[in-house]
Amino acid sequence: MKKSKLVTAFVMVLFTFILICNQVSAVQIFDSKTTDGIYKASEDDSSFDIPFMRVSEQRMEIDKSISQLGLFFSYSSIDVNSSLTGVQMYYSNDTVRINSDVSNAVVFCTGNVIVNANVQNTLFVYGNGTLTIGENGNVNGNLICYCPKLEVNGQVDGNILGDVSDVTINNVVNGKVNMNVTQMSFGDGAKVNNGININTNNPNLTIDESVATSTIDYVESQSESFREYVIRILSNTLTNIIIFLLILIFIKNDRLTKLCDRIQGKGVLKNGLVGTVGVLVILSFGIILLMVLLNLGIAAIIFSIAVIIIFALLKNIVVGTFIVKLVEKKYSESQIKPNVILTCIMTFLLLEILQNIPYIGFIISALIFVLSIGIILSILKRSNNQDSKSTVEVINAK
Repeated sequence: MKKSKLVTAFVMVLFTFILICNQVSAVQIFDSKTTDGIYKASEDDSSFDIPFMRVSEQRMEIDKSISQLGLFFSYSSIDVNSSLTGVQMYYSNDTVRINSDVSNAVVFCTGNVIVNANVQNTLFVYGNGTLTIGENGNVNGNLICYCPKLEVNGQVDGNILGDVSDVTINNVVNGKVNMNVTQMSFGDGAKVNNGININTNNPNLTIDESVATSTIDYVESQSESFREYVIRILSNTLTNIIIFLLILIFIKNDRLTKLCDRIQGKGVLKNGLVGTVGVLVILSFGIILLMVLLNLGIAAIIFSIAVIIIFALLKNIVVGTFIVKLVEKKYSESQIKPNVILTCIMTFLLLEILQNIPYIGFIISALIFVLSIGIILSILKRSNNQDSKSTVEVINAK
């Protein structure tokens, strides 16, 4: 079996596992369906009023207007033939064709991606084939792509960002091009209005001034393959899930619920910012004290770095655990009984994907880091307050 098929099979197993977990829930939080035949949205009797997931071993045809957050997963091709609003994610082992207008699209594809319609906001593509913006295609927002080849025959109003080996632009780009490339060519009608800034390992690459003002930096670049990307995402997610399950084993569920109940939502971000600034201040003073008081400076630096490393490694666990317990608490008083394993998988997978979105992923990662510190500090502060109240009550009783 080829490695690409092995990765796809592993992803299929993961999502099938999610579906199984979901089906054993008393009431589903996620609207999930799977089929071994051809899937047509028009034949789906679902109202699509909650987040959904559709999995098919054969071709998928999205021929029904949908506005809800969701995932289409196909072992074959995916055709979008009806207008979609909101945010949808597509995973295809063959080809994705966007033939009708969509608001946003996130595409993971081992084959080609063809866009022959309007994308109102962001188009994100990570794949193994060619991304083609057809003559009837128009991306009103940013185009973010990580694939071997990009061909722009339609118009892009935003910026083109990402990492592509071979780029061909035959039309107008109103934004800027900021990419890692190896080859870049332009048609007669090509124009990049806000300039081109590229990194390349090709010393012979040049850009005509009539197309755009440009900056070319020659570097040795090593791009991560689609296969490596998927494996990394799933490996990190699986690691977080295992740690979460170990937490459930060693900490009683009631105890974990009480800890999460101590967290005040409004104070988490504030506590996180204060804690982060505090660690950075200690680190800065440690560096300064190193010049004067050697031992104290080294201790401050070691302490600060240790805190940063610990929270960097555990930030997803802390935030993810809080989200899982929050979902459980939200639906505890209703008839809906969420499946803990399903919620856990979806939470950690989403956190991992968000942090790997190019250009904004590091901002999300930093926010999760701050929130993890804020959650821990909130728990500690509430614990201290409760201990103080208990002590006062004991004294008053005496």
